[in-house]
Amino acid sequence: MKSVIIVLALFVGVCVSYEAGEDLWAAFKNTYDRTYEGIEDSMRRIVFENNLQYIEKFNAEGNSYTLAVNKFADLTHSEFTSIYLGRKPNPEGKREPYYPVQTTANDTVDWRDKGYVTGIKDQGQCGSCWAFSAIGSLEGQYFNKTHKLVSFSEQELVDCSKNGGNAGCQGGDMDAAFEYIEKNGIESESDYKYRAKKHKCEYDASKVVTKISGYKDIPSGSISAMHLAVGSVGPISAAMDASHDSFQFYSEGIYHPRKCGKKDNQLDHGVLAIGYGVTPQAYWLMKNSWGTDWGMDGYFKIAQKENECGICTSSSYPIM
Repeated sequence: MKSVIIVLALFVGVCVSYEAGEDLWAAFKNTYDRTYEGIEDSMRRIVFENNLQYIEKFNAEGNSYTLAVNKFADLTHSEFTSIYLGRKPNPEGKREPYYPVQTTANDTVDWRDKGYVTGIKDQGQCGSCWAFSAIGSLEGQYFNKTHKLVSFSEQELVDCSKNGGNAGCQGGDMDAAFEYIEKNGIESESDYKYRAKKHKCEYDASKVVTKISGYKDIPSGSISAMHLAVGSVGPISAAMDASHDSFQFYSEGIYHPRKCGKKDNQLDHGVLAIGYGVTPQAYWLMKNSWGTDWGMDGYFKIAQKENECGICTSSSYPIM
């Protein structure tokens, strides 16, 4: 078996010795509690070592952000995208445009400092990023209205929101999620706990904490409007193209891939804009839903210029 693994590793271009790879693979499995048997272990190790080689090569190139081995390192990129990227456009949404009012904006905004943002959550192996993005913006607006930070239920959206093409762990859209909340309200996380898989709808109207009166969309592609919204409204739901190989292993720095989609039908991941800054270049501060063991303790920064990865293409927030 050892000789077979060496041959396979050479075939796919892995440049680590068997012994070194064995130690790294064992450490990874121990860290992330992975158990594989027989040929599956051999195959997953090859995937891991290929990813490790990619990370090391990328970091040696001196990009504006760095990569690191994380809990996704035993997944091929196609496996990763099929599991964790679940945003689908909702072209039929009833959108009310956001008309920004020119204000004097600070160079740096971080809504965590104002109490608008709950802690990092983990969607697990479920394409429910759209639900986490929508709920994150709702939590901020609810705090703005009540001065209470409540964690609301993503699982309710996964189980019960079928409008606008929402399909639980198979994907959905933030605006469609807002339409569900406008009609039905939303329960708290404590009453309707997250399961990381679609289940029968257990909506209980008596446990609804709040509803919304609608939602507003930021003018598509407008960096200035997005800047004003994030700076004055609070956390904003945003879609992005997260399909670039490097996003899987993002560690820190300002995300700025060489090629990234900006059209609505290319945006496959729902995230939350919670602020921005200017050093060493203008960036958005984003909250993700992949746990604290990804990125900057669950957060990431992405360049503002040129509507990077479509962050400003399809962004919105609920109206309380």
